[in-house]
Amino acid sequence: MRNIRLRISREMKRLADSYYERSALDLDREYFHVRFKDIKEKGDIEDFFRLHTEWLARKVNARVETYLEGFRRENVIPDEADLSEMSWAIDELIKIHISSSPVQLKDFFQELGKELIKDARRNIKIVSQEMELESKLNASISAAITAKGIDEVERTMQSSYAEKEYRVLHQIYDMGGPNHMGWVDIQDLFRELGMDNNEVNEILIDLDERKSLIEGLDQVVKMKPAGIEEIEATMQNPSGATMNFPPYIVNNYTTNIGGHNYGGIQQNTTDSTQTITLISNQPIGEILPKLVELIQAVRQSDFPDKEDAVADLEKAHQLAQGEQSEGKWKRIQAKLNAAKTTMELAGLAYKSLPYWPLIWDYFHQLPK
Repeated sequence: MRNIRLRISREMKRLADSYYERSALDLDREYFHVRFKDIKEKGDIEDFFRLHTEWLARKVNARVETYLEGFRRENVIPDEADLSEMSWAIDELIKIHISSSPVQLKDFFQELGKELIKDARRNIKIVSQEMELESKLNASISAAITAKGIDEVERTMQSSYAEKEYRVLHQIYDMGGPNHMGWVDIQDLFRELGMDNNEVNEILIDLDERKSLIEGLDQVVKMKPAGIEEIEATMQNPSGATMNFPPYIVNNYTTNIGGHNYGGIQQNTTDSTQTITLISNQPIGEILPKLVELIQAVRQSDFPDKEDAVADLEKAHQLAQGEQSEGKWKRIQAKLNAAKTTMELAGLAYKSLPYWPLIWDYFHQLPK
C-alpha cells in the first residue's frame, strides 16, 4: 500500500490511522451479517444494496473525519496536496472493501465509490475553507490588539461580567420581598432577566460560593446580608466602589417595562426603561402551582403522619385561592406551620422539598 504523505506530523498521522482502524473494525462487526449469498428474494437484494451503501459511506466518513481531526489538532489547513493524498487513501479503502463483493455487483460499488470520493473531497474543501477563515479572523484580532489593547480588552471583559453579575444580584434583591431576604424561584429569575440560563447559573454559583452574597438550594436563591449591603451601597453612593463592584455600576442596572412590575414603576409609557429599586409584588397565581408541586413531593415521601401534613398543605392551597383577607391569610400560615411541625417531628428534610423555602417566605413575609 502506498504511503500517504500529509502535512501533519507522523505521530498525529499514526494516531489518526489508529482511530480509523478502530472505527473501521467496529463498523465491520456491525455489518458482518450483510452477505450476498444469503439473498434469496428481491426485497433482500434491496436491503443488501442499502446496507452495503451505508456501510461503505460510514467507513469513508470515518477515514475523512480522523484525518481532519489530525489537521485541526495541529492547526494545519489541508492544501491541494493533502486533498490529493487523502483522496488516494479513500480510493484504496473503497477498493479493498468491494474486492470481496460478487462480480455482478462490482460495477455498482465502483460507481458508488466514485460518488463517495467526490463527496469526501467536497467536505474536506469546506473544512479547509472554514479553517482558513478562522485563521484570518484570529490574525486580524491579534494584529488589532496591541499591548495597550490587551489591557483594554481585559478591562472591558471584567466590566461586562461585573455588570451582568450586578444585574443578577440586583434582580434577586428586587424579587426578595420587603426585606429583600425572601426566596426567589430560579425559573422566575431566568424569566425576569432574559439572559442565557447557563450564564445565569454560572453567575449564581459565583455569587454563592466565591463571594457569599447569596445562598441557594436546588430551585431557589435568596440574598445574604452581605449581598444586600453591596446593592444598597451602590444605590446610596453610585460613584463609590464596593468590595465586589466598580463605581457607577448601578447606572447600568435597568429593566424594560412591560413584564412583571416589582413595585410602583413608570407607567403610561411605551418601551421605557428606568432603574429598579422597588419591592417585590409577586402574584399569588405564580405561587399556587409551586404549592401543588410541593404537595405532590410530600405525598411521595415516606414518614409518620404524612397524611396530616398533606391535609394541612392541601387546606392551605384551598384557602390561597380566591379573594384574600387578613384572617384567611393567617389560616394559611397556620396550616403551613402545622405541616412544618409534622415534618420536623418526623425528621423529614422538608427544606429540600421543591419550593418549600419560597412558599414559606411568600406566605409569611408577603401577606396581602
